[in-house]
Amino acid sequence: MQWSYSWGCLMHVRWERKSMESGRRDRGFLLEALLVGTINGRGPSREKVLTSLGSIEERFLRAHESGIRAFHQGIFWTLVDKKLQELTLGEEIRKEIEKEILEVVQRPDPDWSLWCVKCIPKYDDT
Repeated sequence: MQWSYSWGCLMHVRWERKSMESGRRDRGFLLEALLVGTINGRGPSREKVLTSLGSIEERFLRAHESGIRAFHQGIFWTLVDKKLQELTLGEEIRKEIEKEILEVVQRPDPDWSLWCVKCIPKYDDT
């Protein structure tokens, strides 16, 4: 989905799924949000990765303990917000980028960072 025009190109978020090495039997995967620009000029369109916005392990998106999930989502969004601030995009473009990322990684409640001091597990109803 290409939706914004800035820096002379159409931009969208592309997700890359990367295998992670670990000492466990199941290695797991890392999801990385990439800001990609499509340049339409003479000839075929070209796509170029403009920057990485952030990454999160897939297992934290599926965690049944809501505090762990929110904590890692919060770390992810802290990095994304910082990167988007550095890019100094227009507010409308930034909101479109955030909307596209929200389809994959939800933004946690404002108190997400308190999970590590509360230490009270809360599990989803399943």
